[in-house]
Amino acid sequence: MLEFLALQYVLGLIDANKVRSYAPKWITHEQADIITAASQQK
Repeated sequence: MLEFLALQYVLGLIDANKVRSYAPKWITHEQADIITAASQQK
């Protein structure tokens, strides 16, 4: 699930708020932070 959400975020299909909404059910809060922070560094 982590890889799927990361790809969706990078492609712009979901935003940071949507990624965070999946925590803690599908991913951890730390994973949500990693997904949103990784693309901000580019």
